[in-house]
Amino acid sequence: MLPKSGDRPMSAEEFDTLASEKKEEISRNQNEIGQMVSAVMNQQREIGQKLREEVRNIERDFAGRLIGPAIDAIKNHYDNDKLSSWFVKLKEHMIEHLQRFRDREGGQQHAFSAMFGAMPGPENSFTDYEINVVVDNSELHGAPVISEESPNYKNLFGTIYGSMDRAGRLLTSFNNIKAGSLLRANGGYLVFNLVEALMEPLVWKELKRTLKSGELEYHIYDPFGVFATSSLRPEPIPLKVKLAVVGNPLIYHLLQIYDEDFPELFKVKADFSPDLDKVDNVEMVMARFVQKLRSQDNMLPFDPGAIAELIKIGSRMAGDKEKVTSELSKLADMARESSFWAARQGASVVTAEHVLTATEEKIYRSNLIAERMREYIANGTLLISTEGALIGQLNGLSIIQLGDYAFGRPSRITASVGIGGSGVINIERESRLSGNSFDKAMLILEGYLRNTYAKNHPLVLSASIAMEQSYGMIEGDSATIAELVCLLSAFAGIPLRQDIAITGSVNQWGQVQAVGGVTQKVEGFYAVCKLLGFTGEQGVCIPESNIRNLILRREVIDAIREGRFHVWAVRSVDEAMELLSGVQAGSIEQVDTFHGRVDQRLLEMLDIVKKQRAVPHEREAPFYQTGPELPRDPRPRLPGDEGGRI
Repeated sequence: MLPKSGDRPMSAEEFDTLASEKKEEISRNQNEIGQMVSAVMNQQREIGQKLREEVRNIERDFAGRLIGPAIDAIKNHYDNDKLSSWFVKLKEHMIEHLQRFRDREGGQQHAFSAMFGAMPGPENSFTDYEINVVVDNSELHGAPVISEESPNYKNLFGTIYGSMDRAGRLLTSFNNIKAGSLLRANGGYLVFNLVEALMEPLVWKELKRTLKSGELEYHIYDPFGVFATSSLRPEPIPLKVKLAVVGNPLIYHLLQIYDEDFPELFKVKADFSPDLDKVDNVEMVMARFVQKLRSQDNMLPFDPGAIAELIKIGSRMAGDKEKVTSELSKLADMARESSFWAARQGASVVTAEHVLTATEEKIYRSNLIAERMREYIANGTLLISTEGALIGQLNGLSIIQLGDYAFGRPSRITASVGIGGSGVINIERESRLSGNSFDKAMLILEGYLRNTYAKNHPLVLSASIAMEQSYGMIEGDSATIAELVCLLSAFAGIPLRQDIAITGSVNQWGQVQAVGGVTQKVEGFYAVCKLLGFTGEQGVCIPESNIRNLILRREVIDAIREGRFHVWAVRSVDEAMELLSGVQAGSIEQVDTFHGRVDQRLLEMLDIVKKQRAVPHEREAPFYQTGPELPRDPRPRLPGDEGGRI
């Protein structure tokens, strides 16, 4: 406020010429007027604030009358305390933020905020009122059953993913919560592969924590910490789910031993057999299975002969006439291949011949190594004889597994004997080319010799057994009977038939026990005999307990039916001796029998040693005696060579 001189404001020079009393009076008047103006302004602000508050209250009251009934109508549809509490907070938040519902278009503040990405658009003003339905099982009938094919962290537990704004910042919100398999299976069942879950980082530890706490927590999955963002911490979700994990038995047993939480979390174990028992209507079951494949893969129809061949293939895969493989995917592949060959040959129905064609073609694609080995046998590289008779030589049978294809091959087993105290030497073991099962079989062979020939006199012998032209690791006990008969032949001087191959395990009492892969072994020797030429006398000797496991291809069956090939089953070593030598097994008391001639030869060797050593009979028993008085073998032994010799 400026002092006046008449009708115009007083200049500074004029104000300076005034008396001091006048100046003080003018200053007092100015202060009084300023206070009056300030009081009026304060009153105006108070009136304006009260007016705005009254208007806001009117707006809230009006909005509450509109929003309240609408929200209450929705809330009444749900009987959930947490949801009801959320609806109350929603109504209060909407009433307190009515400005969000006003038109912002063209506003300067909105344009400024949008420039920096803080408010991309008016539609995002209502983000707080959106609902993120993480899991919707409303359409399910019964409990959910989820199968997780890729059990990594995100797929199992879910995550909160981030989004980039216009300023390059990583932001997130509750709308970015994504459900995992555990939440989708809540209240039901979740199935996944345990081995794959163990291989994924962080999965096993978090899975155990979740199962023990019974609550599922959500986190941003950023194992390497590449992006920095403030993470949401949603309220833990109560979890009630049954886990069914699939894996091999080895993983189960390892976790039982090394993970103390595993037995508490996974209490029920179920083993699934690789094969199924044949039911009375197995033909109908297989026919229905093929019909289902037809509807899926547009295959040709199968006649009863083709169904029968598929059942035979299933039994062959199971390795038992009374069972069928439970790996239906392999049978499905064979059915599809059979349909393909039928269609290629212009047939309208798949027959048994088409299934056989598919089987032969599958073998042809995988048998290169088998054919090459048979070629080596044919040209004499691998020495295998299928005619005549030889002393101390015999054809054993082994099996080679190449992925999904296995084939049998004959192996020449030889034995040499002489006078001495070395016992029976396993050449494969001495050369470190045998496994534990093979070595155990050799020790069992020694036990048989003790039981049969060392009851009345000690054994003093030196013998060696070898699987000729074998340069890799040998495992298993299926060659025990061949090695034993071969060794006894060398002692007795009795020749063995070379046109018969033999396989089987033996116990210490001479009983022949079942072995694996008997079907492939018979077919392997059949293929060799076919290549070298049939004589009508060739065949394979198998354990009698393996008869139910013998499921041969039609070609081999036809050859047996026509007398070109044979299969014999034996229960004891004596039966195998008689078959391979034509000499009666007998006993050690009968001189002209197989056992009698072996025992006679052992006695002759003992007499020779006695004469050379000139010591009492009782001292010549290093074969089976124990104690500190036993003579030691002067030859150096390798570490671990405790049981390789008799």
